[in-house]
Amino acid sequence: MAAIACQALEQGQDGKNLRYLAGLSSPIRRDILKIVDGALQEWGVQAPVTPHDAALWMARHLADDIVKGRIEPYGAACRIWLSYSSQAPELEHWSDMVIDYEVEAETTGKVENTKLQIVQAARDLWATAK
Repeated sequence: MAAIACQALEQGQDGKNLRYLAGLSSPIRRDILKIVDGALQEWGVQAPVTPHDAALWMARHLADDIVKGRIEPYGAACRIWLSYSSQAPELEHWSDMVIDYEVEAETTGKVENTKLQIVQAARDLWATAK
């Protein structure tokens, strides 16, 4: 969340909640829970949002980072699966990509095709943004 808040600030968004989130390092849920709705409003997102919609929103921003090369695909796929799929069942297939990557890394050491699958899935997820 802190990285996304930093990106929002870099893109010209501003607000006390965004600045607070951007300044956190390794925040825990308790640190951000009370200010997330305010930060989302500063981003222009109608808040409060359901946990499902918030999970999709966060996953889409990670997907955008994957597509633009700002984040390593495997690590982002892990975050989408582990952090957001419990709230948005349509993200559960990200676990398959993570497992495929890990199997390929372990057995052949060749993960390029799996990385490409993750990038394509990120494109597809970003395309579903409203």
